[in-house]
Amino acid sequence: MGICITYSGKLADPARLDELLDAVRGFCRRVKWRFEEESRHLCGTLLFSPKDVKTAPEPEPKREKRKYRSLDDIAPPPAQPFGYTVGSCARLIDLDVRGVIVMPPDTDPFQLVFDSNGELLFYIEVPDFMVINAAKGESYYAAFPFFAKTSGAVRTHSLICTLLTLIRPYMKRFRVTDPTGYWKTGNLDKLIGEHMVMGALGGVLAESSLGGLLAGEDPPRAPRSQRTRDRKT
Repeated sequence: MGICITYSGKLADPARLDELLDAVRGFCRRVKWRFEEESRHLCGTLLFSPKDVKTAPEPEPKREKRKYRSLDDIAPPPAQPFGYTVGSCARLIDLDVRGVIVMPPDTDPFQLVFDSNGELLFYIEVPDFMVINAAKGESYYAAFPFFAKTSGAVRTHSLICTLLTLIRPYMKRFRVTDPTGYWKTGNLDKLIGEHMVMGALGGVLAESSLGGLLAGEDPPRAPRSQRTRDRKT
């Protein structure tokens, strides 16, 4: 449970990647966020990416009415192997990924990393034991849209949306999903309300942390020892 911003897209002009990353670094310096450079090479089999996900829902199978005569008739089906399969979507890749990993003070890292084709995608390496019939010595990857979990961090949520707005002119097929609606509306009151609701459910946003949000201040946090005592009471 939590508030997550998901984002994906592709560079309109891959030659402008350095220009985009310079803009991201400058933004981080202005708001005093730490960041790290990311650069690595991927070579292996890509099991699937967001392009391989079917958008149209498959029809539900018809349920057949059946009369059970004994316990043997309702025995569970044999267990299926767990893991990724090297199916028709799998393809070989040999590419570089490069970008910036932004580290806001009160959320998980926020990544803006692009592959050689200009795609803004989150590549993870899949361990061999999670690939059914994996070839020995082969590297396997899966690609997903990026996401940023912002529960309890109203100001950071707002600034992440500002940063995404900053890179939007460089992108095409740019998709951002924000459950609070702030990305589309810029409604700060609704943004605070959504975080308060989630905070009440998850205990991640104290009432006192709302002071100063409209002034652009970071929400204060109680010392760890105090937060522990509060949870016990």
